[in-house]
Amino acid sequence: MGRRGRAAGNTRGNGIILDFAKPAAKTTSTGSSLTFMKKSEQLINPKVLLRSDSCSPVVFLEETEIHYEKFMSDLCDKESVENLIRSWKKISERRAGFQTANAKPIYEEFEALRNSKKLDSTLKRCNGFVRKLKNFIGKQPDTEKEIEVLNLTKYLSEICAAISEIRFKEQFHIWDILCICSKLHQRYQEFSASMLDIYKTKFTVKLGDCDWNTVYSDLRLLTELVICGLVSDEGFPLIVSCLRQLVAVDKETSGHMNIMLAFTKEFGIEVAGILPKNIQHLCNTFGITVPPAELVQPMKRLKVKFLVKEYLANVCSNLSKVHEEVIKSELICRKMLKTKGEVIKDREDSHKEILNIFEKFHTLAKKLVFYADVDLPKLQELPPDEEDDMPNLESDLNENESVSRATFFDDEETRSFYQDLPDLTKYLTSAARRENILILEKQAADLREAEANLDEELEIAELQADTPMQTTEVDLEPETEAVTNPQSQDPESTHQEEKSDYVIPPKYNEYLLGLHNCVNRNMIDSAAEMFLSTFNNKPNRKKLLKAIVSVPRQRMDLLPLWSRLIAILKPVLPEVATEVIESLKKDFRYLLRRCHPTFIETKLKIIRFIAELVNFEVFPPIDAFCCLRILLVNFVHHQLEMACAFIECCGRYLYKNPATRRRMKIYMDQMMRKKQAKALAPRYSDLVEQVYCVVFPAEGGVKHKLLPLLEAFLQDIVYFRLDRKNLEDTIILLRRLDWDNSKTFATATRVFSQPWKIAANRFSTTCSLLAGIHEHQVMNT
Repeated sequence: MGRRGRAAGNTRGNGIILDFAKPAAKTTSTGSSLTFMKKSEQLINPKVLLRSDSCSPVVFLEETEIHYEKFMSDLCDKESVENLIRSWKKISERRAGFQTANAKPIYEEFEALRNSKKLDSTLKRCNGFVRKLKNFIGKQPDTEKEIEVLNLTKYLSEICAAISEIRFKEQFHIWDILCICSKLHQRYQEFSASMLDIYKTKFTVKLGDCDWNTVYSDLRLLTELVICGLVSDEGFPLIVSCLRQLVAVDKETSGHMNIMLAFTKEFGIEVAGILPKNIQHLCNTFGITVPPAELVQPMKRLKVKFLVKEYLANVCSNLSKVHEEVIKSELICRKMLKTKGEVIKDREDSHKEILNIFEKFHTLAKKLVFYADVDLPKLQELPPDEEDDMPNLESDLNENESVSRATFFDDEETRSFYQDLPDLTKYLTSAARRENILILEKQAADLREAEANLDEELEIAELQADTPMQTTEVDLEPETEAVTNPQSQDPESTHQEEKSDYVIPPKYNEYLLGLHNCVNRNMIDSAAEMFLSTFNNKPNRKKLLKAIVSVPRQRMDLLPLWSRLIAILKPVLPEVATEVIESLKKDFRYLLRRCHPTFIETKLKIIRFIAELVNFEVFPPIDAFCCLRILLVNFVHHQLEMACAFIECCGRYLYKNPATRRRMKIYMDQMMRKKQAKALAPRYSDLVEQVYCVVFPAEGGVKHKLLPLLEAFLQDIVYFRLDRKNLEDTIILLRRLDWDNSKTFATATRVFSQPWKIAANRFSTTCSLLAGIHEHQVMNT
């Protein structure tokens, strides 16, 4: 990339303005607000390219821009520090050379030359020189020669105006301009005063609403002119005035931090007397001498240093404010996630915007404090999430175990069934494999888009569930038909009634019928491999899809196995899984409106099918939660049974998965609140309690009371083993007990005093046992 390419790259970009006084768009109540605005230009980074000719500037090392964090640590090597100090020393020597050459210009020689009329004063050549300065893109070889042969006395005001309007695309351009200004200053006594008058006109007005990128370009050139002795000391108060206005404008926003960053980076040592952070310590460690800054008087440096420090104090204060806004936004998102189950799109966009602003603000602030030798304030820590009852599942993961392979199931056999799937990609060609990758990426993009629109869909679903449905003539006819003939609109019959011209081969028909006999894991894995190796074509895939979706509602045992079949085929045939998901969604939406009792089995089949696919990570969790939330809106009758069936199948998995456990807990809490608020039938109440215990099982299982040895012995004999065959033997056995012991007598009395624990057909035998013991005790007394 050439100079023009680098220049274009440096002059384009985005700046940020943080305004706490103006409200931000789409931002809800978060205290003071933020505004994110994009500027049309970004400040040119002040870098200098090393060149070999005499008028070239010196490099300002790129390490100070790219690896500035390296200089803030003790890991910085000596060579980097030496290069940095050497570059500063060369820049200082270059400016000192300009200052020495321009300190005492000799105007008598030029006056004698001008009076001799040997200089060219023609309008054409002088105007041509002025046009070159107006269209300045870098010093040309004949520029200094033209200054030596032209008489530009009458054009000084135009030349000074053209120089002040130059916008430098590369850092070395400003050094080329300084060479030209130095030549003009040494020949024309009025040049310095003309430049000063122009900058007085620019900097005496208020700079609050102006383009600060343009202002910095003027400030940068004026600072160089003052340091190099091309403008008198009257120009230094203009620099101070400009910086003071910058501090005042950015007191509440720090929106022009890149201006102060560029000024401090380029003139911090010479004008403000500030070394970058940790540089003095590194120089002392490596024994390197830092060149003194002597080009600007100490009293003047103190004024600039005070303004820089004041600006840094405002930046630290504003950084704390922005961080407080981030914390407030995060807490609002947490509260919304806890109460509603998800964060609405506007709130999420607002939070991302605030985070983006804070990251850019913090990045600029870190660079600025490096060059200004101050420390950033200690930011307030984000309060921990109040989820103490949540188990820390991430601590259970092994170091070499990914989150997706974690133990989301309670036993190894279940985990292996849902996660250890055979790899059948060997049946794919390389072209088909690439096509499947593109399909899966498209599905992931569609899923993100669906998640973004989830809140709007859920609000519509809640509205439809809460308000009575307005049935029109078109809507009433299918409803009436479904009540009179429930099977007419059943999804199973709908799938079976679809006709096609394709004739199923006998072998494939046997294969589809054989799927109903696949009753274990090995058989379904073999069926998946057989389909890919023998029957994999488009018509057969359509028939397989219809057969899977039309699983009989009486065969609930097939749902986990057929879900495993879909999960095995998904990496190889993504369209099969996609069509099954869409078909189940369609059936779910249709059946949700059907309240006839004959639909309950089909409803449970569909919701359990969805839950099994969630366990296999085929059905998107965001869509599954959408179904669960719709069921919880009207938590009665069929919806209650469907919600409980869903939670029973995949609730434990969703809770143990770190990505979904928070939302699952929220929905479980909502379900329990609805159970307490509604007067549910005992059957429904027990069903809700049962599925709640499935998701949140009791720790350590059921704890049995440890009984004394004698009591456990008597309960086992009396409650479980006693019958007519062993009655005599039992009487003889119990007569041998120490009945004179009070503890033995009390224990036996307690065991025989609990008849509800004895089966009804053993009452007579138990009474005979008591009579035999009583007879023995009477005889002994």
